[in-house]
Amino acid sequence: MFLLPFIGLLSIICVGCQRNDPTIPTDKENLLSDTIYCAPHSISFDFTGGEKSIIVTSEKGWDAIIKVDWLALDKTAGKGTQNVKVICQAGSLDTTIIYFRNDVKSDSVCVIRGKEGLTLNTTSLALHKNEEYSLIASFKSGRICSPLWTSSNTSVIAIDDDGKISAINYGDAIVTAEQDGFTARCTIKVLERGYFKVGNKYLKFAPGNFGYDKINKYCYFESPEYQYGYLAQWGSGRNPDCTCAHGAYAHHTYVDWGVNEIRYGNTIYPANTWRAPTFSEFLAILKNEQGTATVCGIHGVILLPTDWKLPDGITFKSGYNDWDNNIYSESQWQKMSVAGAVFLPASGYGSNSSINPYRTHDVESGCFYWISGTSSAADKGDYFKCYSKVPFSSNSWYKEFKCSVRLVRDL
Repeated sequence: MFLLPFIGLLSIICVGCQRNDPTIPTDKENLLSDTIYCAPHSISFDFTGGEKSIIVTSEKGWDAIIKVDWLALDKTAGKGTQNVKVICQAGSLDTTIIYFRNDVKSDSVCVIRGKEGLTLNTTSLALHKNEEYSLIASFKSGRICSPLWTSSNTSVIAIDDDGKISAINYGDAIVTAEQDGFTARCTIKVLERGYFKVGNKYLKFAPGNFGYDKINKYCYFESPEYQYGYLAQWGSGRNPDCTCAHGAYAHHTYVDWGVNEIRYGNTIYPANTWRAPTFSEFLAILKNEQGTATVCGIHGVILLPTDWKLPDGITFKSGYNDWDNNIYSESQWQKMSVAGAVFLPASGYGSNSSINPYRTHDVESGCFYWISGTSSAADKGDYFKCYSKVPFSSNSWYKEFKCSVRLVRDL
């Protein structure tokens, strides 16, 4: 990708010499004494270099001009018709023009050298803390590779002389392999278990549904994770307790619930640590494996992360096959949670201060979760919903209705 502008430049440089090669005259009586011919007018080498021949013809004595140190000729001067050997060293993508001239005229040959490259077996990597991984470097030419390895952040990633990576702590690092002026890099993230890869981003779900203490006026995450959580009106981050009536919207502008300081046990997350997922993010998350379940008597849906590995002694069935599709006790769910599984309780929905009867969690009970932003209708917000036998789908709803909120943060 990065070579395209350069290759375009090569095309411009070489356009004058990529014409049909002239036929080298054999009848010297018809050859003007001041003319010089080269054939072919363009030659190319791969990154390993090598040798190729061109023919230079001039009745007058000629010489050659080369302006790079990676190219040489076995003859830099001559007269008449000469077979000239062009010698190219191995190396990176480059181009030059060799000029051949007599004392009257000149001609040229465009020379292109291909690209040698140092490559790695991966250019991006996500690891868990204390995990190890071996990077393998190689030259495109196949020659022996024994690069110098370095880490941009040794407090996160350590690497030995053989390219073996050790994830020491959470964070980011770039590992670089370098040899003979060639470099290759791998971007590495050390992440908490249970991440969802969305495009080039990694997301982590909050440990429970968003909650709000009306009496003491603070926000929190439900604990344990399978608790219902708070039902909030659309975009009510600045006023989670809002109960405005239809037609009298308090939330003309969306304010994310993550703007608040949020408590979870003894942990207090600063404001703007968390946010609601976007429409496209939630849609991408739903490409992961998922299934309905009952956890400690609570109905809901389980989402499995990108780095999912089923714990020993636990089973999981994907799909929406009623709430008893998967049934977990508290100890079983603890193993699932540690492995990174996310449980979205089927908390139903509400309108103003009244709670929809679905909150009783009968077979018609469903999950209704706001996402960030708004719909095309000014009085509606976007959300995702599912039922015991109907997978998640998107919809829009009047802003005064109440849905569950599950926040995420960028890793």
